[in-house]
Parts: sequence; C-alpha cells; structure tokens
Amino acid sequence: MRPTFLVVLAVAAVMVLVSYFSGRDTPPPAALQRAVVDTESDSLRSTATNDSAPGPDAGDVVASEELTEQDEQRALTNDEALRLRDERFGSYRDFGDPYNYVPIRKPEPRYPPEAALLGLSGFVLMEYSVTSDGVVDHIAILDASSPLFELEASRSVGQYRYAPRIDRGAFVDSQGLKTLIVYGDPEGVPTVDEGTDKLVVSPPD
Repeated sequence: MRPTFLVVLAVAAVMVLVSYFSGRDTPPPAALQRAVVDTESDSLRSTATNDSAPGPDAGDVVASEELTEQDEQRALTNDEALRLRDERFGSYRDFGDPYNYVPIRKPEPRYPPEAALLGLSGFVLMEYSVTSDGVVDHIAILDASSPLFELEASRSVGQYRYAPRIDRGAFVDSQGLKTLIVYGDPEGVPTVDEGTDKLVVSPPD
C-alpha cells in the first residue's frame, strides 16, 4: 500500500471519531484534535515533497554522456602512439620517418627443394599489405619465372613481421609493399625501384 493511501485512511478514521464526539455534549479529547491536525499536516508535507522533489536535469545527463564519449575516443598523439608501439613491438625506427612501418622480422627464404634438384634458378616479385597489428596480408604475385618458386616465396613473406605505421595517433594498415626474391642467378630478373626489398637466395651446396 502506498503511503498516501495510509494517510487518507488515517484521516478518515479520525474524522469518524470526531463525528461521533460531535453528536455528544462532550467535546472530543484534545489528543484526538491534535491527531487530526498532525495527520493533515503530514499529508500536506508528503504531497509537497513528492511534487517538489528535483529530478535529474536532461541537459546534465546528455552533457555527462558526451564528456564520457569524448574521453573514450580521445586520439593519442603520434608521440604517444610511438611510445606504445615501442612497448608492444620494440624500439624500431625508420630514420627517414619515425612513424613509418618498420620490419622487425624477416626469415631467410628457403630455396625450393624441387628447383634445387633440377638446378633451376628463378625469381618472384610480390606485393603485400601490413596490417595495424604488424602482420602481412593480401600477398599478390606480380611476376615470377616459374611456379616452382612462388609457394616458398609467398610462405617466406607471410612470416614477415612489422612495427605498424602510425597516423594521427593510431596504428594503421600499409599497402603496396614489394619484395623481390631471387633464387640463384636467373636471367630476366625485373628491374625494381629503390623502395622494393630485394633478397638473393643461393642454391644449397
């Protein structure tokens, strides 16, 4: 039962008693009169409190939510992201651009056993991306002298790891990286620009 209903019930009971005494010559006791006054006062105070209780202002709630969202989405500066990258990947730097991606692991490619048995030389030119986690992705064969070399070349590049590039305080993907792997001393090796890594793998003895 709600408090207001109890108050109304109490007032009704008191009024019944007052009516009873009003039909007699004896006035109602003073305590009963005070009870009527006190009960009505409590009812008024309860109503006033419920009506005037301040609630949360909608504008304050919205402003608070916006501030929280801004704090969560606050972008790091490039220097802060660089320190974070050092903690996660190690202190590697491209001296031309400290925020650029940097290779941190490049396993030595293996000479394909089948090509070695046949005494074949060859090459594979590949393009790939580096994710924001420093992992190689989307390996594409741009040119190759023979399919015998493609699998080993792709497997080797797939094991590369990088400290990712930093842009506007965040780790970001990098596209268009190229690697040329030359096996032995083949003919027709394509000419590549300075930005392309070039590795030479000698045939096993």
